[in-house]
Amino acid sequence: VIASVKPGSPAEQAGMIPGDKIIAVNSISIDNDINRALELLAPLANQEVALLIERQGQTQIITPILDAKTTNGQTIC
Repeated sequence: VIASVKPGSPAEQAGMIPGDKIIAVNSISIDNDINRALELLAPLANQEVALLIERQGQTQIITPILDAKTTNGQTIC
């Protein structure tokens, strides 16, 4: 579950908000495992990714362009 979204970040620009839960990265399920998400996201720096998220019981896809600086385990995009 996303705890916070940095103002001006690719995540904010794509519409991600605190409380969103990432379910899949580029159609690959992460099974509620942040390490799995980071493993999938790390090689995709500076690329657009499709994140399937759950928000208030509804699923949707957002497509941020990952920032190369944000694969440190705390900030995803």
